[in-house]
Amino acid sequence: MQSTEDVSVISQQVAAAYVQAHARPDAQGKAILVLGASLAWPGLGQFLAGRMASGLVFSVLWTGLIIGLMQVLQNPQLLPLMLVWLPVAVLLQVCQIFHAIWCARRTSKAILRDPLLRYVAGIVLGAGGVFCYCAGINYLQNNWFEICYSPTPSMSPAVSPGDLFLIYKQEPFTRWDIVGINSPERSLVAQMKESAKRLAAASGHQVEFTDTQMIVDGRAMPTPLPPPNLVKRIVGLPHDKIEITGFGLLIDGKSVSLPPNVGPYISTDRYEQPLAGTQPYFAATGCWGNPITLGGDEYYVLGDNSAISGDSRYFPAVGVHQPGAIPREDIMGRVVARIWPPDRWCIFGAAPPPPGSQSLDH
Repeated sequence: MQSTEDVSVISQQVAAAYVQAHARPDAQGKAILVLGASLAWPGLGQFLAGRMASGLVFSVLWTGLIIGLMQVLQNPQLLPLMLVWLPVAVLLQVCQIFHAIWCARRTSKAILRDPLLRYVAGIVLGAGGVFCYCAGINYLQNNWFEICYSPTPSMSPAVSPGDLFLIYKQEPFTRWDIVGINSPERSLVAQMKESAKRLAAASGHQVEFTDTQMIVDGRAMPTPLPPPNLVKRIVGLPHDKIEITGFGLLIDGKSVSLPPNVGPYISTDRYEQPLAGTQPYFAATGCWGNPITLGGDEYYVLGDNSAISGDSRYFPAVGVHQPGAIPREDIMGRVVARIWPPDRWCIFGAAPPPPGSQSLDH
């Protein structure tokens, strides 16, 4: 009859044999390595773990998504499909990362025999992948498209408060197109922020800024800051003479019909009050008695909801340009779609150019 000690020794030997039989040799660092490889390129982690078929599937799927993205970027009418592309791309990434880690924990394949080397290679690959993703997103936002929102009703009903809309930066724009622009007041706001920071530091106060608000000692100031970007409609093209009168919009001295649901544009003075007649000295830029003739790279923009819109009528001068004129380089691109909320989904086609107008690439 076996003693209790003999039974204990046999149990330990059986347990050790089981662990040895099911252990994966050199498993340390494999998960980190395949994780980094998966971040560098979907499917690469599966390849390293010896799962060639699944790695090929994930790699082909990701390549297909990239090709689809390039097709969308070449055709702005397809840009709303980005709302489908983005969650599919995220889901694919999450699935292939977890699958790669699962494969690494179960593979017996030798991958870089030194565990330290696996950790280093995994971290380098992962950091490179994250950097490439961030650089790609930044490149797309700076050169192709940007998602923005409108906090005011100045462009209602085309773009209402809370709407998310898509700006395409590689699309030609012409008269009546809705565009995103850099605010002409941004340089003044930047100077004001620097002055406020210096004064706050000298007086012992804490000042912070959001896009549209100054916060002093944790309390928001009542006067909002101008937003850094605006959405408006192009009315005047380079070399046009623009004048808003009590009888309508004049371009080069001729009355022009407005698109549906636009305007009427209101002729105002510099204090945003409606004009009852010609006022050369008090009229806002481009208004009754104070027409503006645009230069070779200047545009005149207005809000559809003219009564409450801050637009070219009140814009200050930007650099060497005249007050009210938007330089071509400050036009971010054409608004091609309204993407949120779902019940307001809409694609904005390019405006048909009126006779005698011109279309300039951005």
